[in-house]
Amino acid sequence: MAHDREISGIRCTQILAVLSDYLAGEVSQDTRVCIEAHLSECSWCEQFGGEFSAVVRQLRLRLAEPPPIGAAEAEAVLDRILL
Repeated sequence: MAHDREISGIRCTQILAVLSDYLAGEVSQDTRVCIEAHLSECSWCEQFGGEFSAVVRQLRLRLAEPPPIGAAEAEAVLDRILL
């Protein structure tokens, strides 16, 4: 990676390796502090992390929403429930 600076004790490549875990709240307190300090000083990681976070947020929203069903499917479900 051409852009791999060490800031606040953590390198850009290390940020990328744990970014998903960080967004899910699955990193230690010490790691979270290092990541946030790095992001506050590294505009490249901050921008990438922000864009990555937005994509993850949108995916989570879409996965949480049930797919729409048509009238025929809804009627079939009601028929099964009311039996």
